[in-house]
Amino acid sequence: PSLSPPPTPETVRLEGPREAAATKIPDPQPSVRPPAPEPRPLPSSQPNPERAAHDDKDNNELTSEDLDAMEEEAENTSRAKDPTQSPTKQMYWLSAGLGVVRGLNPSNLQQTQYLNGGNFRFGVTILSSLLFHRGSVQDSLVVEGSLFGFKVVGSTGGSYNLVALIPALRYTVAFGDHLGLFIYGGMMGSLVFSAVNSNPNVINALDSFFPAVGAGLLFQIGPGWYTRLDAGLESLAINLMLRF
Repeated sequence: PSLSPPPTPETVRLEGPREAAATKIPDPQPSVRPPAPEPRPLPSSQPNPERAAHDDKDNNELTSEDLDAMEEEAENTSRAKDPTQSPTKQMYWLSAGLGVVRGLNPSNLQQTQYLNGGNFRFGVTILSSLLFHRGSVQDSLVVEGSLFGFKVVGSTGGSYNLVALIPALRYTVAFGDHLGLFIYGGMMGSLVFSAVNSNPNVINALDSFFPAVGAGLLFQIGPGWYTRLDAGLESLAINLMLRF
């Protein structure tokens, strides 16, 4: 048998690294994973006693003025939804009715008497919420003109047809939508526009002036409709009134 010669140092130097490289097993690289996110704490369903105590304290600090303002705002909002109840939409007052009106007695010009007659009234609101600002109580100032027609008959057979004009200022306080109280003040002037068997002296006397001062009541009978009662020095009347 042939014997192979012993390896030389060069052979060992050349073959050694290749054999080592061939037989070397690479180390596995460990996989790097990102850290898992920390779980967020769930909101607690239990009430916070400190916050609840703070809220109770805030609620207890509401004054009576704050409560009144909240109530007024709620009532005004409900009124704004209904245009027939909005004060800004109801500036005009128109009424007609029957009653008695004051005039001189043609048989005795030193005396006054109350005579049957019919009337028309028309008013315009010039100011609102003068003293009361709550929705349940409101007030207004109205310029109003009233016109009465009536007839005077003297003992001597003369008859006189008169018209009385009453300009006045009326102050009304409304309690809700159904009831209102008012006072008024002005002047009544009477004028003879026709006469039969007349006396010139009587005509001149009947053309007279009286103070117009009184009070009255408004009671709602329907949307925008009221019954109106007037009681004054110059007249007493019951009227059907429309506010629009």
